[in-house]
Amino acid sequence: MYETRQIVFDTYIGKEFQSLDDSFKFYLDYAHRTDFSVCRGLMTRSRKDKSIIGQEFLCSKKEFRSKKDLERNKLQDETRDGCKALLYISKKEEDKWVVCRLIAKHNHELASPNSQKFLRSKRKKCEAQKNLIDLLDNSEIRPGKIASVLITQVRGVDRLI
Repeated sequence: MYETRQIVFDTYIGKEFQSLDDSFKFYLDYAHRTDFSVCRGLMTRSRKDKSIIGQEFLCSKKEFRSKKDLERNKLQDETRDGCKALLYISKKEEDKWVVCRLIAKHNHELASPNSQKFLRSKRKKCEAQKNLIDLLDNSEIRPGKIASVLITQVRGVDRLI
């Protein structure tokens, strides 16, 4: 098992949040402090009214790609390591979400301080950049050219991330 920079997480089982987004922001903040990237996993819905009653938040190196995905994207490197780290949150009441399950151990090295800025969950684009990307994409401009426009706009690739 890899050595990880982790805080004691046992105290967070039972922690309550006002919304699903608040709980995701909490896990995202934890991920940023401990140098890994996160994504949303399985969502559980109520059989009665189809409302969301549970959500998994996972390390982005979760599981492995399916063989079908690997065959389709042969040129793309495998980035998943089968990591089991996760936070599962479930709905307790109308405006209360509670942490039910937590696995904090990772089976891979965490991001170095120099590579943290490249983690997907740390890369945020402002609304203006998103609109520009959509506009250029709808104009059938190639992704490489779109990236060049964004780099020029922010005056350097290091400022884009």
